[in-house]
Amino acid sequence: HLVVQTDAGPVTVMVLRNEKVTAPVKFAEQGYVGTILPAGPGSVAVIGPTGADLSQVAERVAAAVVW
Repeated sequence: HLVVQTDAGPVTVMVLRNEKVTAPVKFAEQGYVGTILPAGPGSVAVIGPTGADLSQVAERVAAAVVW
């Protein structure tokens, strides 16, 4: 995993090689929001504070990961 800084605060990114999802899964809990996106043979999870634009971070990371 890695942490990137955004205007809304730090966002955690996790590359989940063995976790497959067929469509984006969004969640919100205790002041945080997150999205799990299908990517390559697994998925990418992005978690940040409420109000963070996770879509930009998720798209950039998913495009940069070489499986």
